[in-house]
Amino acid sequence: MQLNRDQTHQLGRTLHTIETLTPHLNTLLTTPPAPPNIPTHTTPGPRPPLPIHILDTKLNTEQIVIGWATNLATDLHQPTPQLTSAAHAAAWLHQHIHQLAEQDWATDAADELHDAADTLTKTINPTTNTEGITPPANVEGTARHISNALKLMRINISHTTLRKLAKEGKLTTRRRSDGAILFQLHECANYAKQHHNQHASQ
Repeated sequence: MQLNRDQTHQLGRTLHTIETLTPHLNTLLTTPPAPPNIPTHTTPGPRPPLPIHILDTKLNTEQIVIGWATNLATDLHQPTPQLTSAAHAAAWLHQHIHQLAEQDWATDAADELHDAADTLTKTINPTTNTEGITPPANVEGTARHISNALKLMRINISHTTLRKLAKEGKLTTRRRSDGAILFQLHECANYAKQHHNQHASQ
């Protein structure tokens, strides 16, 4: 079934949400490369600093958005666009939104895209009250990655502030074999909650 004007407008907002939020998943999943001579891991790279559901959300979003973009290109008899991410696919669909709205399968696409955007929004900006959430004690990462993780918990504290607190002896750290300084998410979250007014920053 085709989309009416209001549904098309809502789909445009949905695609904009996907386009702007999916890059944040990449930021959360990016970790500093570990030297190949570190024997502590059975697989390459450092231990993932965040729950695997973030990766699941990223892959699911890409599958849905790129899939519908490919379908639209096929039905429009256009070359399949070279889309390497959900953000690129969402932007391409947004550019062709009126053609999408005219397809017989437009409502099915809109429903799946709305669901994907909703899941993405909840992953990036959880509505759950995070005050009572205790992050796992074994999650660690660099100051920048811990800062990004804290933002998911709606705790804004910069990586420079974390480093400053460590130098002042207010946060404990450990040095990895490659020289990277690692912080504990659990400790940083607790400190930030207790001293938010003093140390909160962008």
